[in-house]
Amino acid sequence: MIKELEEKILRMLEGEKKRREIALKFLDELGNLLQMVGEDLDNNGDRMFKGTINFTIIPKVYYRYEKHVGKDAVEETGFYFSEDGYPVWGEPLEDIKGEDFWYALKVIIENIPKLVHKLEKEEKVRDKIVSLINLKENA
Repeated sequence: MIKELEEKILRMLEGEKKRREIALKFLDELGNLLQMVGEDLDNNGDRMFKGTINFTIIPKVYYRYEKHVGKDAVEETGFYFSEDGYPVWGEPLEDIKGEDFWYALKVIIENIPKLVHKLEKEEKVRDKIVSLINLKENA
C-alpha cells in the first residue's frame, strides 16, 4: 500500500516537473516578445512603477520589461507575483510553486488577447497620425 502511494506521488511529481518546464519555456518566449513592445503596453501611469505590464490587481501578476533599481535591491526583467498589489519587489514567477504559479500563468494567458488588442489599437492610432502628417505635407 505504501509502495503504491510512493509510486503515484513520484509519477505526479515527475508530471508536474514536465508541465512546469513547458510553462516556464512559454513564459520565457512570451517575455522576449513583451520586451520588444513593453513601452506600448505599459499600463501604470505612475512613474514609480514604470517599466511594467500589469495582468491583475491583487495579487499582482506583472511583467517587468525594464530593470528597476531601488535603494537596496534590483528587480530584473521578467514575470513577477506580488501579493501586496504593487508592481515592484514581487517574487520572480519561476520561484513561485503550486497553486499561485498556475494561477499567475492562467491570468497571463487570459490577458494575451487584451494585449494584442491594445497593440492593434496603438498601431491604428499611429497610422492615423502618420496619415495626418502626410496630408499636411502634401497640402
